[in-house]
Amino acid sequence: MTFTSRDAETGALDVEIQAASVQTGNKTKDDALKSKDFLNSGKDPVISFKTTSSVQTSKTTFDLAGTLTFRGVSKPATLSIVIADQGFGVGYVQGTMSFNRKDYGMTGNNSLKIADSIEIDLNFKADQISGPKLAYKQFRY
Repeated sequence: MTFTSRDAETGALDVEIQAASVQTGNKTKDDALKSKDFLNSGKDPVISFKTTSSVQTSKTTFDLAGTLTFRGVSKPATLSIVIADQGFGVGYVQGTMSFNRKDYGMTGNNSLKIADSIEIDLNFKADQISGPKLAYKQFRY
């Protein structure tokens, strides 16, 4: 994550995921997802998300609008994140986004009953390396 000012809404998150790293807990399904019918990890090895704007939606949540790209197709998408333990230069981030696999050309054989709606979950720890402490909007409940 990078920020252009102290304002937490200036945050941008650029993510790259190796398509071959997808894991469902089922090897047969994992192999099918990595094939040319779905992720095509041999030809298009990287799934990426690049933030274009950020909106703080509550004390600890943000919606990051951006572009999701894989299989050579780029489409607008929103990554919703929750930041736990804000402060002291550390934050634990959990994010989720959903999309329709067919919008990205994943129309392959569905004998494994792979849903059209796919969810990506991200979990990571963010350490502030430099700069002033971020300023978050204050929400009253």
